This record gives sequence, structure tokens and C-alpha cells, in this order.
Amino acid sequence: MQRDEANQRLSELEEVSNQLLKEINVLEMQFQIERSCRESAEVLAVKVTKENKVLKRKSQMLMPLIPELPENLAAVTFDPETDPTVNGDDLGEETLLLESQAKIAELQASVDGLLAEKLQLEQQVEDLTKEQVQLREQLALEVEEKEAILRKVSKQSKTMNKIKRVSQLVTEEFTEMSQKLEVEQGLRQHAEVFAHQVCALCMPVCVCLCVFSAQHKTFLKQLQDALNREDEIDKSEEKAAPAPPPPPPPPPPPLPPPPAVTKYTKAVDEMMERIKRGIVLRPIKRIQVDKLYSQEDDNSWKDQRSENRKSAIVELKGMLDNMKRQHLCRVPSRRSRNVGEAELLQVLQRRRRAMGENRDQTQGTLSSGDVPWAGESGSAPVLRRLKQNREKRDSRIRASALIYNQEN
Repeated sequence: MQRDEANQRLSELEEVSNQLLKEINVLEMQFQIERSCRESAEVLAVKVTKENKVLKRKSQMLMPLIPELPENLAAVTFDPETDPTVNGDDLGEETLLLESQAKIAELQASVDGLLAEKLQLEQQVEDLTKEQVQLREQLALEVEEKEAILRKVSKQSKTMNKIKRVSQLVTEEFTEMSQKLEVEQGLRQHAEVFAHQVCALCMPVCVCLCVFSAQHKTFLKQLQDALNREDEIDKSEEKAAPAPPPPPPPPPPPLPPPPAVTKYTKAVDEMMERIKRGIVLRPIKRIQVDKLYSQEDDNSWKDQRSENRKSAIVELKGMLDNMKRQHLCRVPSRRSRNVGEAELLQVLQRRRRAMGENRDQTQGTLSSGDVPWAGESGSAPVLRRLKQNREKRDSRIRASALIYNQEN
């Protein structure tokens, strides 16, 4: 808008200057005309002055003759009615002189007016040129100011865009933090509820553990009695067998019992608990049992550290799950009855057969007073195998007893 106004002012100034130039040209033409008129008037004035000089000389020549002239000479000589020629010439010259003087005065007045008007117009032109220069300078300043304003606006727009981006990032981070806070609050509430549940269920779990420890002790006593009977039977079989060959080198000492609870001991404990409660055991594959024993001997110390680092929350959760499973049993099974010593020994025999402790031994049904082992041929390899199996069994029983004592 300011640039358009400045351009409009410049166009107006150009129009005014063109009009002034036209008027100046007209004034110059008038001045030329007046100059020519003045020159003609000056020529006429020179002519009149010459005629006046001639008349003066004539009058001076006539001065000595004045006394001789009659008294009415002036009236006679200068009477226009009596001397028409002189009167006509004088009147023509006077009228011409008066007209020329009037024209000269008029022309002089018009020339003075034109000169004054010319001076005014020149002053106006100077003023307009000064105003034009000022307007151009003002226009340049306004253009610079406009460019500076545009630069400031661009910088402010950039800063606003940056502020918008930062605000968007801040809002996104705030939403993420609020979501994380909500999730953490939910997890904390869930953990508190779970902790209250665990605290509420700790007492019945402790009671169950005490009962289980008592039952486990009784079962260990039964196993020890069964092992003693097996030892007696083995000794009697060794006496009945022929003289064995020279004794083989003594077997390596048993491995030290692992201080931590292994997978096998956990499986045995769980199996015994299920047997006492009348739960049917699932058959275990021979290959899996062999793998368990091979891994047990190699990774006993590794399992010790890994088992020691398990959290109590996982154990409590497993206990809670077991208790929930126990409560979910609606109808008692037909097989949930009191298990006798014969059935316990049968289960133990099946477990030993699955673990490969007695590969060549035949199966047999056991009554309440029978022993779990059947006799074989009295050869030396059989006796050696029985002895090794018995030592392994004793070492495992001692390890399980030690683990149980550590747990308690």
C-alpha cells in the first residue's frame, strides 16, 4: 500500500511538472512577443526623440525672432483651426506616442506579471522536486523497514514452529509418562493385592509344610526300614551264591550331596505327596530318567547356585497354585484311600525299574509282608551290580535327607 501511494504521488508530480513546462513555454512565447513590441516601442521612442530634437533646434532658431513677432503669433501659428497641417501632424504624433506608451506600459506590466508567475512556478518546481526527493528517500526507508519487518516475521514464524514442535514433543512425553505412571500404579496395586493374598495364605501354607515334613519323616523311616531289609536279603543271597572271583576295585566314592534342592528331589517329593493323597502317577519314560540322572551328576553345583537365587515369590505362587488345585477337586476320587506299606513299596519298585537301577530283575507282585526285590542267579556280575546300585541308592537317600533338613 505505501509503495502504491508513493508511485501515485510520483505520477502526480510528473503531471504537474509537465503542466509547468507547458506554461513556461507559453510564457516564453509571450515574452518573445512582448520583447518584439518593446523593441518596436523603443524604435518609435528614438524616432520621437529625434523629432523632438529637431523641433527644439527650430524653436531655438526662432528665439531671436520672438520680439519681432506679433503678440498674437502664438495664437495664430499654433491655432489648430488656422493651421490644419501642423495640427494634424502634432495630433497624429501625440496619439501615436500615447498609444505606444500605453502599449509599453501594458507589455511591461504583463512581462512583470509573467516574470513573477515564472518565479512562482520555478519555486513550485523546486519545491516539488524537493518533495519528490523526500518521497523517494521515504519510500526507500519504508522499503527497508518493510524488509526488516518481513525478516522479523519470518524469524518469529520459525521460532513459533520450533515452539510448536517442542510443545508437541512435551505433550507426547507427558502422555507417555502419564500412561507409564498409570501402568505402574496398576502394577503396584496388583502387587499390593497379591502381597495381601500371600500374607493371608502364608499361615495355612506353613501348616501344610509342617504336616508334610512330619509325613516325609515317617516316609523316610519306612524307606530306611525297607533298605535295611533289602540289605539283609542281599547278604543272604551273597552267602548262598558260590565263591565270587577276586573283588573288583572299589567303586569311586559317592558324590557329595548337593546342598540345594534339585529337580529330581522335587519330583520325588511331589510324587510322594501325590501317592499319600491318592493321586495316580503318570509313567515316566526311561530316557527322560536317564537324562535327569546324567544331568544331575554334572550340574549339581550349578543347580545349587541357580536354585539358591530363586525368589520366594515364585515358590509361594507355586504353593498357591497347588492349594487352588486341591480346592478345585470337587468329588473325591475312588482311588483316594489310605495307602499301605505294600503299595508304597510297589510304587518305589516301579520307580527304581524306570530309573534303570535293576535292569535284569523280574517283576513280581508284593504283599504286605513281601520284600521289593526278587532273587536272580548268583553270579558275580549280578552281585557287583546290586552292590553298586545299593551304594548309589544309599547316597541318594542321604542327599535327599540332607536337602530336607536344610529346607526345614
